[in-house]
Amino acid sequence: MTRRLLTVLTLVLLSRLWGADKAAPLVVVRDVRTNLGYVGSPEFLKLLVRFKATFRNSGNTDIRVAPEPIFMSGVQRQDETGEWRTLQAHHWYDFGQIQYKMCTTVRPGDAFELSEVDTSTVLRKDERPSPAYVVLRFHLESVCKEGDEVFWQVLVTEPVKAEVPH
Repeated sequence: MTRRLLTVLTLVLLSRLWGADKAAPLVVVRDVRTNLGYVGSPEFLKLLVRFKATFRNSGNTDIRVAPEPIFMSGVQRQDETGEWRTLQAHHWYDFGQIQYKMCTTVRPGDAFELSEVDTSTVLRKDERPSPAYVVLRFHLESVCKEGDEVFWQVLVTEPVKAEVPH
């Protein structure tokens, strides 16, 4: 069991490194809604961000994606100079308990709608932006199953202008 888990983790890490120099498919975002959530610390605020999105397969091979859920694996914030700064990075592992949805195949040139994507990030209160918005980029992961095979796909949103409520 341990050997199988190590093999799977090694393959996942190698696949991520192999694809690290390839651009992730861009997700176009619309209907962005924000709210503040509880973070449990007076120094931070939790920004809840919900949006609808469209993913278009601009490559030349089929891409398999899950209709839902979509996992958020990272958040970046654009600073005043235009550089992207990582705010959060998440990793998850399946120890055999996740029930994967069946894949939807997105053919080259086709689009796929992500009906509701729920994300969040934590900001330092002393870095509260003025004007009251931040530009974020979300790294999403879609994992689905076709037969016995599991497919994993990274999707990155276009820059998202998110209002920070007071």
